[in-house]
Amino acid sequence: MSDVSDRDARVLLMNTETVPCPQCGALQFAHLVARADGFNIVRCSRCELAYVNPRPRDDEIQALYARDYYDGCSDKDVGYVQYDRTPGLIRATPPFDWTLISRAVSLRGLRALDVGCAFGAMVYWMRQAGATATGVDLSAESTSWGKSQLGLDLRCCALEHLGESAGTFDLITMVDLIEHVPHLSVFLARVRDLLKPGGRVFVRTPNFACFAHYGDECAFLRFSLEHLLYFEPATLRRAFESAGFEVCDDVRVLDVTSQRTSDVLAARALRVPAWRRALRRLPFADLLRLVRSRVVAVSQEYRFDATGKQGSMIVGWFRRPLE
Repeated sequence: MSDVSDRDARVLLMNTETVPCPQCGALQFAHLVARADGFNIVRCSRCELAYVNPRPRDDEIQALYARDYYDGCSDKDVGYVQYDRTPGLIRATPPFDWTLISRAVSLRGLRALDVGCAFGAMVYWMRQAGATATGVDLSAESTSWGKSQLGLDLRCCALEHLGESAGTFDLITMVDLIEHVPHLSVFLARVRDLLKPGGRVFVRTPNFACFAHYGDECAFLRFSLEHLLYFEPATLRRAFESAGFEVCDDVRVLDVTSQRTSDVLAARALRVPAWRRALRRLPFADLLRLVRSRVVAVSQEYRFDATGKQGSMIVGWFRRPLE
């Protein structure tokens, strides 16, 4: 996969705006590093959040998710590659974070919301566990697929425009989502508003402390260039506390995959042969997956990074205080 071209970078940089810190509103920041597309990552001088500044305007940001964002058939710098999905695959394979969530919370009888739901895998598994589950995503393509193929309650809109009353949800999950949010303080205020008092939030986001470990070889500077915010454990905790949440479990770093650019490129080069992809889409493959999911207990084991700088993901639980 090639870097973003000079022409693409110039086009993006023509439609930018300089913004205050998305969390605290401060205007002072220090330059950290330039990404492959020419955008700069800076650090707020007050709250220490790292974010893109200047950044694309809001309409440019929203357009990234309008079409083909989850299309995994081609290499690209924005969006997902190798994103395979069938109804049988979703029924048989829980999301990566499912074990962490289902061990921490009994979902039966809860109202749950997954923000950034894509095709609805998390919503499906929450519903199977007894929750009344809803998903929201900016991609009309993925939410339409989840509604038609799996009968899920998926809605295409920003969270801020979700038509639900205050105090609706017991649980809100956001996996690989919060780093995309352009207006963090507004977003977290809406999350808090939608939760019942005592309701919980599960968050997973990339760990920007990897930059301190890998330097210019850090994959965050070359891939997932739609990310606007870059969190470390301390800044993620601070963002939620500033929005009026309590930390109800330690914010931890998952040692999932390497964030060295060369390692990511090598992983992306491991293509599934065309004949295996074709077999996955045959009707009997979905049936076999479904049988397996009912017979074999599916769970993941997690490895945590003791240093907090090499692990690629941060996970955390937060709670709206009782009132």
